[in-house]
Amino acid sequence: MQNKAKAYAQVLRKIAHTASKENEKEQLKHFVMVLRKNGDTRMFEKILKEFERLEEQEEGKKITVVSSEPISENMKSNIRHVVGKGTIEEKIEKGRGAGMSIFVGNEYVIDGTVKGKLRSIWQQLR
Repeated sequence: MQNKAKAYAQVLRKIAHTASKENEKEQLKHFVMVLRKNGDTRMFEKILKEFERLEEQEEGKKITVVSSEPISENMKSNIRHVVGKGTIEEKIEKGRGAGMSIFVGNEYVIDGTVKGKLRSIWQQLR
């Protein structure tokens, strides 16, 4: 069953990376029709997880850094060293205060904000 999910994920990845924007929607509709025809719609979550795993394996992790100011190339290099291979997307939030938050995929990894540090100290004191 896992091999079947992986095969579907590879097809989905090929669609995502090779189809033109006009053709992508049609190919995705056809992909869903094939899943229905083969009785494999229940595997959809497994297929998506496998798709994400393949994407991460090939492209690296999606790293999001939220800070009040742009980060330096040196800081980006340090983040990649800690988190691993991946593309860094910066989100600038003026008025955020000092520090930064780092997400890998949808997972909150590092809270380097002043507020986060204070919260951690507060929890330790309780």
